[in-house]
Amino acid sequence: MRCKLLVFVLALLLLVSSALAATVSTIEPINNNINTNQQASFELTVTNTGEVTQSYKVYSLELGWIIDPLPKDRTFDLNPGSSKTTTIKVDPLESFKPGAYAPTLYIDEIIGGSYSTQTKSLKLYISPEGPLDYLPSIKSTIDMNEKINPQDPLSIKLFLENKNPLNLKDLKIKLQSDMIEFNKEVVINIPPLEKKTIEFSITPNFYQQPKDYYLFFIFERNGETVKVIDKKIEIITTTPDFTTEVVEEKSFLKTSLLVNTHNTGNVKNTQEVKVPTSFFVALLTSSEAKSMKEDGQRYLVWTTTLGPDEYVVLKGVRNYRIPLGVIIVILILLGVYAYIRSPVSLSKQATSKKKGSSLSELKITLLVKNLSKKPLKNVEVIDQIPGITNLEKGLSLGTLRPQEVKHTSRGTLVKWKLAELEPHEHRVITYEIKSSLNILGSLQLPRGKVLYGKGKKKKTAYSNSFKISSQT
Repeated sequence: MRCKLLVFVLALLLLVSSALAATVSTIEPINNNINTNQQASFELTVTNTGEVTQSYKVYSLELGWIIDPLPKDRTFDLNPGSSKTTTIKVDPLESFKPGAYAPTLYIDEIIGGSYSTQTKSLKLYISPEGPLDYLPSIKSTIDMNEKINPQDPLSIKLFLENKNPLNLKDLKIKLQSDMIEFNKEVVINIPPLEKKTIEFSITPNFYQQPKDYYLFFIFERNGETVKVIDKKIEIITTTPDFTTEVVEEKSFLKTSLLVNTHNTGNVKNTQEVKVPTSFFVALLTSSEAKSMKEDGQRYLVWTTTLGPDEYVVLKGVRNYRIPLGVIIVILILLGVYAYIRSPVSLSKQATSKKKGSSLSELKITLLVKNLSKKPLKNVEVIDQIPGITNLEKGLSLGTLRPQEVKHTSRGTLVKWKLAELEPHEHRVITYEIKSSLNILGSLQLPRGKVLYGKGKKKKTAYSNSFKISSQT
């Protein structure tokens, strides 16, 4: 049930969003040159280009004006593909000075309890009520880029020609716009039938919202508006790379990485912020960044979204304390191991002297090694022979003769004594054992041991145990 409800809500939202994005509105002036006692009028056309019926509401919130369509056209519905044209009346309530104005008309698109709003500028000119003492005739040409990058300085040139035989003295030219950086004013003189060039140098707002704007060039003389020119321009979208400044705050074996990041564009933007690093340093850095390699260089990469002129501080911590602690622990363990490790080792092996499945005759090999850098004296090697076997009396040439052979309930103990083992010296001891019975299967040989040190506090090291199996 919940899944069906969720699907229904998502479908409804999708339907609403598609519907609200499917309306075209146009505004055309019928009479937009008035004085303060007159009424301006515009023609509004609304077209439903969507696939569902939509409701519309037309209104204005401008103070000092009455802006309204005909009462029957304030709210209406449009079927898909249909249009509606209505007349918008504009009355100035206040005593506006002569000049150019652009009050805003709002058009709400309503469907399913949701709505979005379009805005339209109603460009109009308020002229002085009384007649001028002369009829100026000024030819003007505007030279400027209509697509403006707000991050570049702008030059606006106005070429003027006085077509009158009158001297246009103290002619005030105002440049007006919704963008305050474009509001300029200059006073000039144009002799009869003369030409003059005026240049406005503009430094736009670095983060000006990208959209269409209007510039108004208003000519005034003696407080009266004699000419108004409008110019449509577009502020383009700028998406430069985010600027970054890396600051490192160091403490003992720890570095805090602060990446000051700034969006110098004029729209919300998502970018990757990259800080060069190495593989080892990346392993020691904890942050929300990911480590990646590009063109042979490794980077810490943050993905961040910033609005126009928005800052963020991206953080990371390089911590060398943990690897240092690990190294110290390893060194301590190595030191402890070196301290407690036996300086002598004993290994044991056995081979069968007879081929076949019998283990009745074996050759035992003991390897004694001095692992230290110091000589070891009075070293004793003791090995145990299983009870079912006997030690062979005859010894091979060069074999060390045992000092003592002792029979016990668990078997025979054989002892060798070495007067001294030089540093890193090793000795090989071999002997043979024989059983009167044929031993089949496997035979487990007990561990041997080596005694070293002085007096009664001799230390002991043990060999491996060895298991030999007969060949089947």
